[in-house]
Amino acid sequence: MALLSIGKTMENETMYINVLITSLQRKASILEQLDKITEEQSKLLKEEIVSADDINDTFEKKEKLIEELNRTDDGFEAIYTRVRGALTNETSKYELQIKNLQELIKKITDLSVNLQAKEHRNKELMERFFKAQKIEIKNKKSNHKAAAQYYQNMANQHRGQSYFLDKKE
Repeated sequence: MALLSIGKTMENETMYINVLITSLQRKASILEQLDKITEEQSKLLKEEIVSADDINDTFEKKEKLIEELNRTDDGFEAIYTRVRGALTNETSKYELQIKNLQELIKKITDLSVNLQAKEHRNKELMERFFKAQKIEIKNKKSNHKAAAQYYQNMANQHRGQSYFLDKKE
């Protein structure tokens, strides 16, 4: 009975380790998708005419992927706590899986660093975009105010002319 229990435990640990590998592969895939959307966002922000809706769409896509990334991380952590002992105490048994995990972690780290650099550059582009939007809004308000004053002056000027005409006669 004890031998059967040990066999089941090892089988479960192997299954959990494989789930960890799948989880890290999924995380890498999500990071790659985030990288593509960040590139798309960067291209949008470099254009002269930018639609705020297009930029908003990229933020919404990124938000969904980040939520999925967080769920993947939570699942990874939950499973890792179950097999941490086996991974640290029985490294020779799981040598190939551990090597695979290490390679995936390196890939994820590289993707994360690359993504952070792109996000930093996009932050600067976003600041320029918002500054330009602010200036455009300010100019529109100023133009609207000038137009309103012009029409008001024109309306008042008409009254003034009739007054002067009456005095001359």
